Amino acid sequence: MTTGSEESLQILRTQLEAMIERYDRERAEDRAERREFESKITEAVQDVAAAVSKIDIYQAEQNNINDRVTTQDAHIQAIAEDVRDLQINQASLITMREEARTIKTTLIGFVLTTVLGGAFVGYNQVIKPKEDETAKALIKLVEKLDK
Repeated sequence: MTTGSEESLQILRTQLEAMIERYDRERAEDRAERREFESKITEAVQDVAAAVSKIDIYQAEQNNINDRVTTQDAHIQAIAEDVRDLQINQASLITMREEARTIKTTLIGFVLTTVLGGAFVGYNQVIKPKEDETAKALIKLVEKLDK
């Protein structure tokens, strides 16, 4: 019976070794699959991290563009206000020019009136005495003739 028992024990050992070997192989395959799965997960996480990083970069660029647009809008608004001020100033200058023309015309009229008035007064002062002397002489002549 010892031989049969030894044979049975040997068979059991062989089967047990085969089972252990199969278990180790399956476990090794499971570990390899797990490593491959972990590698894929790690790669996917890295891809997501890279995508998030790109999104952050794009968002920063968009914020920068928005800041520039806001600055440009402020410049445009300031320029528009300057243009409005210039238009108001231009209208004021046109009014001042028209008023200056009116004043110029008035002054020319005043000067001409003054000059012509002065000339007329001067003419009267120079000519009138001559006329008075002529008239006196004529009156004397007529009086002499009457005598």
